[in-house]
Amino acid sequence: MGRSQRKHMPRAEHGTWDPRLRRVDAIRLLLDSEKGRVPKLIGIKHERMSESAFGFFRGAVAIMAADLALAKNSGIYTQLCGDAHVRNLGAFAAPDGRLVFDINDFDETIRGPFEWDVKRMATSLILGGQEAGVKRGYCRDAALVFLARYRSAMHMFARIPVLELARYQVHRLHSVQPVSQILRVAERATPLHNLESLMVEAKASGVKKSGQSGTSRRVFRRDNPNLVRASEDQARRLGQHAEQRRNKVQSEAAEAGSARINYDAGNDPEG
Repeated sequence: MGRSQRKHMPRAEHGTWDPRLRRVDAIRLLLDSEKGRVPKLIGIKHERMSESAFGFFRGAVAIMAADLALAKNSGIYTQLCGDAHVRNLGAFAAPDGRLVFDINDFDETIRGPFEWDVKRMATSLILGGQEAGVKRGYCRDAALVFLARYRSAMHMFARIPVLELARYQVHRLHSVQPVSQILRVAERATPLHNLESLMVEAKASGVKKSGQSGTSRRVFRRDNPNLVRASEDQARRLGQHAEQRRNKVQSEAAEAGSARINYDAGNDPEG
């Protein structure tokens, strides 16, 4: 399939982009993509985008998507992250307690050519590295290593049964010191760590303690306009949504478990 698609778009053309193809002003694209967002937060976003090329890149996913859509593509479609970049990678605690490394942001997920995510991730390695003060040559080398590893991983995944691939995880490797150190840093982006950083003791926030003597509860801290307290109506609706989501996930997990049992039984060498 891959080789036949090269007739549609030769590999060499993946490295080309012609700005003359753009028909809409980039800033207009950005403003259109922000319609319906919280007005108070848009100004903060623009300030962060103006600080560096990488900051602009992170906030301008709509511009890059529009540019990529004007050019040829591989024709091989999948469900994309939509905003693949190095700051959207993090770690999660797996059911067995091990730390799993993966993408942690799917707000911009969309169906599209697989290479759009690859190109955005590679670009982020270069811009993110330059923002961190890394030499351009090293940034380019990092992008090339990523692309080579992506290619070899796809070759490996193509030979793995679908259900085994669905369970594939990247775990912390204690025996490889650099990887272990990187994942320890990534662990700061886990949901539990994020939750801890967003909460304070109730007493410190001016909220009275409740419950038995000697105990206290934690509440979300306030940091207007980034963090604001939800109203009772908002909290009620969020609770309903969370309950619906939990029920759906439990149902999907049960279906996946049943499929796994059937698959394992069908592949049992002892029948």
